[in-house]
Amino acid sequence: MQDMTTEMGCLDPWLEDGNIIITVQGKHFRVHRSVLSFYSEVFRDMFAVSHPCDDEEEMMDGCPVVRLQDAVADVEIILKALYDRSYIFFPETPMPISVLSAFLRMGKKYVIRQLFKEAERRLSFGTSPLVQLSTISAAGNVILFPRVSGADPFNFMVMNLASEVGLLSIVVIAVFYCCVACPAFSIVDGYEYNGIWYDLSAVNKRYCFLVQRYLAEVEKQLSQCLAFPAHNCIYGLTSQSPCYSGLLSNIRSIQCLKCPFTLWMNTWDHDLCVPCRAELRRKHEEARSRLWKNLPVDLGLGHWESLDKDAEMI
Repeated sequence: MQDMTTEMGCLDPWLEDGNIIITVQGKHFRVHRSVLSFYSEVFRDMFAVSHPCDDEEEMMDGCPVVRLQDAVADVEIILKALYDRSYIFFPETPMPISVLSAFLRMGKKYVIRQLFKEAERRLSFGTSPLVQLSTISAAGNVILFPRVSGADPFNFMVMNLASEVGLLSIVVIAVFYCCVACPAFSIVDGYEYNGIWYDLSAVNKRYCFLVQRYLAEVEKQLSQCLAFPAHNCIYGLTSQSPCYSGLLSNIRSIQCLKCPFTLWMNTWDHDLCVPCRAELRRKHEEARSRLWKNLPVDLGLGHWESLDKDAEMI
């Protein structure tokens, strides 16, 4: 790029054969209508109703100017991604949070499906998020989104961003993790990390409070699953059954877990007869799956299958 264009606030991409100039926050990008129209339905419609011969149209360097109300860093990332694929990430390579944010926010706003979906895949848990999240109780620090780099430890930025673009399943999972791993005072007041202050949006704080209440209900119901021996306990259904003392110990173990949704632990099998072990494992897993399925419903968001409907326009 020439020094003169740099002094004028022109940034890459600035293409000499470009036929339109994108201006945002006093910075300029010279690109092509055809490229933006190809990737974005919004830009396609925007250019379809514009009139290049209009005497009142703002011009710069012989090109019509389109002013956007976005962050210049987001616009620069998106244009570079569309033109020269500056942001290509292999599955094992984490995507920087700044790129993820631009891809999701701008992809949603301007209907750039390719970039939105690429970023969304970085937040995906596949089909069994509960299995992965169950490890929280056994590990001190779990990286919730390993394919994203530069995020704050408790993912406040990811949560707020996911809410903004309608990825509510990601919001629920991140809120759940936050309630298990994040100190309550940080949820309320925010926290500082690497010189930056992170705070949850009001709606995400509300979700955290609701999840905390729901986790108490989960603990209660899972404990109730272990309240009595199996109907065919080999020791009989009496208070002297050795299985009673084993179940009491298991209930105490659940109450000490960081995550009450944890998978059945092998240590809980101690002191239980074979029939009790089989029936209580089954009851525990059924209750665990049912309670996880109802988690977004308790937040007033509906069922898991319908959570991301607001993002389906992408």
